[in-house]
Amino acid sequence: MSHNQLAKSIEFIEEFIERQKIKSLLVAFSGGQDSAALMHILEQTKQYNENKIDISYIYIDHQWRKNSYKQTKQMINYMSSVNSRIVVYQIQGKMKSENSCRIQRYHTIIQHALKSRYELIITGHHNDDKIETFFQNIYRGCGIEGINSLVSRSELCNNIFLLRPILDLDRYRLYWLCKKMNLPIWSDNTNYFYSIKRNRLRNELIPYIENFYCQHTKSHITYLTKIYYYENEYIKQKCIKLYLKLQHRSRIAINYNLLAKNHFALQTRVLQLFIFHNFRLNADVHKVLNFINNIRNEKVNSKVPIYHEKVRYFIGSKWIYVKIDYR
Repeated sequence: MSHNQLAKSIEFIEEFIERQKIKSLLVAFSGGQDSAALMHILEQTKQYNENKIDISYIYIDHQWRKNSYKQTKQMINYMSSVNSRIVVYQIQGKMKSENSCRIQRYHTIIQHALKSRYELIITGHHNDDKIETFFQNIYRGCGIEGINSLVSRSELCNNIFLLRPILDLDRYRLYWLCKKMNLPIWSDNTNYFYSIKRNRLRNELIPYIENFYCQHTKSHITYLTKIYYYENEYIKQKCIKLYLKLQHRSRIAINYNLLAKNHFALQTRVLQLFIFHNFRLNADVHKVLNFINNIRNEKVNSKVPIYHEKVRYFIGSKWIYVKIDYR
């Protein structure tokens, strides 16, 4: 990793902390090279701010390995040696899938941040993670929103922000930063368990594509995700403006006559936003599409469920109204 790349990551964190006036932050720590490099960068940031920032680390132990407690103990000892605080959560019981583990991990980190009143959560996601997520979301059938699920900054809830300052750095550069700075890296043999689909993707599929199809696959996907990100942001802005224009001033309703004059992609997004804004429900896109097609084909009755059995949508003369069943 060049000095410029390291300085850019430090500057990115410092600008965000200064702009949002962050006083305390929580760092998701895994013990791998990404976490070690991130910890080094944050210590540089802490020195720049003259130790005015409260930095704590959190480690989620899924206990996939019998000797996972040894790694946990080593991390606690190392954190003590560098005068840093770390909180460890041990997850009891085996998770059924990678996705359930990820959800449990994020839930635990966010709940801890809320409880301890941290203003910023920082993770060590890097560019290779972004590329792997790109492939995973493609075969899951995600749209443009899912392909760009890993972004450098976002707001989670209750004024808690999520930052990924090393998202533009790849695994190779992080490895050499750890080597150069003599940073401790804990080996995790679960990274080679091919029962975990992400490992097979990382160690077999991507190298295969690079060797036999295009050696610049990673850089091309990185460029593609950036283009998709800006296109998606533009569509979201158009969607929000259109929704504000179409919503009823006093009722939970939306003007579908005007909505139907817009592109089909905007219709689905506006309806999803309408549902989420009023009920905090993530409407299934296939049910929303089916709802729109039923309206077009005039197959809509007074009660057409979209997502939840207690929330029903029906068409008036020009408005889509909502009926709540409290029984």
